[in-house]
Amino acid sequence: MCASEGVRDPTKLKAALLSDDWAVRFNASLDLVRMGNQNGIPALIEGLGHNSRVVRNFHAGQALAGLEDKAIPVLSNALESDNIRVRAAAANILQQIDGDRGNEFLSVVVDVLDSDDLEAKSDAYALLGRIGEGASGLAPQLTSALQEPHKLHDPQAWGEDPRHPITEVLAGISGPGDETTTTLVESLASSDASLRWSAVQAIGRMGEKGRSATKDLRAVAQNELEDETVRIEAAYTIAKVGVETDVADALTELLNSQSWWVRAFAARLIGEPALRSGGDSTDEGKWSPQFLDVALPPLAGALADQDFNVRRNAALALSHIGAPAETAISALRVGLEDEETGPLAAEALAEIGHASIPALVKSLDHPDHRVRGLAAYALRIINTPRALESVKDAERTGRVAPGQPMAMEYLLPQVEFEYGESMLQAFEDLYERTIASGLGTEVHYDLTYPKHEFLRFLVEFKGLLMHGSNNADIDVMNPIRFSTDAGAPGNVSGVYAAKDHLQPMFFAIVNRRRCFGLTNGFVDRKEDGTFTNGEEEVGVHSRFYFLSIDYKGLLRDPWCSGTLYILPPETFVFWGGQYTSRVPVRPLMKIAIHPQDHPLLSEIWGYEYLGTMRSMVNRDPNDQFFFLNDVDVFPVRPSGQPFATWHP
Repeated sequence: MCASEGVRDPTKLKAALLSDDWAVRFNASLDLVRMGNQNGIPALIEGLGHNSRVVRNFHAGQALAGLEDKAIPVLSNALESDNIRVRAAAANILQQIDGDRGNEFLSVVVDVLDSDDLEAKSDAYALLGRIGEGASGLAPQLTSALQEPHKLHDPQAWGEDPRHPITEVLAGISGPGDETTTTLVESLASSDASLRWSAVQAIGRMGEKGRSATKDLRAVAQNELEDETVRIEAAYTIAKVGVETDVADALTELLNSQSWWVRAFAARLIGEPALRSGGDSTDEGKWSPQFLDVALPPLAGALADQDFNVRRNAALALSHIGAPAETAISALRVGLEDEETGPLAAEALAEIGHASIPALVKSLDHPDHRVRGLAAYALRIINTPRALESVKDAERTGRVAPGQPMAMEYLLPQVEFEYGESMLQAFEDLYERTIASGLGTEVHYDLTYPKHEFLRFLVEFKGLLMHGSNNADIDVMNPIRFSTDAGAPGNVSGVYAAKDHLQPMFFAIVNRRRCFGLTNGFVDRKEDGTFTNGEEEVGVHSRFYFLSIDYKGLLRDPWCSGTLYILPPETFVFWGGQYTSRVPVRPLMKIAIHPQDHPLLSEIWGYEYLGTMRSMVNRDPNDQFFFLNDVDVFPVRPSGQPFATWHP
């Protein structure tokens, strides 16, 4: 059954609009408007005053914008609302419907900028960003606001700095002059790392207009006392706005940094020509011979770096360069001997192509059978007659065996243990004792068994679902979505849960205030060896996980204590890989979760969010470069765990 079945009856949805529960009204209005029914519009307008920008803009805003001209009259009326937040959101959505009307709403923006409503300001900033240079007249007011001191409640929660969106807007509305660049460069001297980081990002958004700041950016990137997140962002911005000579010099210098984080991303950036705005590049999206003359020798040297993540990203960069990186073939051939990154070196050699064949053929005689297997793997990918004949000859003589890497083995396997009789009795007693205390009772966990084992017991033996949160005071879970999701199943307003324990524990301990996103999930291996994350019951014993947060979060202690809510399954329906309840849910019980409770904490990866200014060189996810694709998405694996176990 699809979660949307039974909830899209217009008659029932219209009746739900009369509910005293705003969450119920809002959900019904979303469904109605997405069906093209205008009866849901008033509740969505009400939602424009919500304190969550996700509710205002992602849910209510997108639904109203989807109505296009039909929504204009009611949104125009909302511009006269007494609620400044509603006015700002309405102007924001109207401009999305008709992009030529942006300047009509500048008076609303001026009123908002004079207010103390940070949520309204966030919508006004978004509107100004889309208006662009047409809003340049507000630059003095924005510059003044940027220069006002601000102290973050949590110094590591950079996304909460109200000056961050101001720098973005200034970059977007800047004209051909250099006043904005000067303002942002001055911010690089701020005592607040969050503002320095914001200013560096904003200069990158200016493209060639920010090029005059390259010298200042290099000073930031090279400063070993600077926050690593700021340094990495400065490197990205140099690659984005600088001329090739400056980019090559700056990035290769950073390969000598004391910080492995900085070295890893410097290597990564050398392989990203598409970041550059053009300038004096011979061909945008390509590497000039002059750039490669400077960058290739130190990049090849980074294959021998002491840090696993630096070596991974160096191999990725060389693979992106491809055939022009043939001077690195010798270093990559040596890299085949690296137990952790040998498969990456093999795929990089395959990406270089024909010029790699002689070196790979020689490696078919290497004394280590693993190296021979990697050489054969690369030759099979190159797939020319000479390459394939060399592999067949090695197979005939017994030097290599047929084989490919197991692409799924990079996932984190289930944490296994055995249920003993005394353990099961202890878990059952704790469960019964907690249930007897009433709905929503907190589990007083005093057992000697790890907490995750008890939670798995609740999934496997009691059929319960779980929801992780930083919030410890939820009595009733209402079906309002306060975050975004890449797919439609994650974008209905509902209560989400999993028939799992480790993924919800992950949600409970990630400090969202310090992170800029997370990507996670799990798959189950069926008896025939294939994987599924569908409704088919396989069992958590055959489960494999991927758990990651945006790499910037890993740099700022992203963990906190949270709460795991144990939920009854009756109102949940499985849809698109998730269990969703469209009605409020009262937890059966809850349990405190601390970072050390998660058995996979040290294995959680850092991913690169590719929807920002980054213009990364991504491969087709269906291609055969398993190991390189992993580094493309997950540049940082803090534990040093290799991507997969190689089976030559």
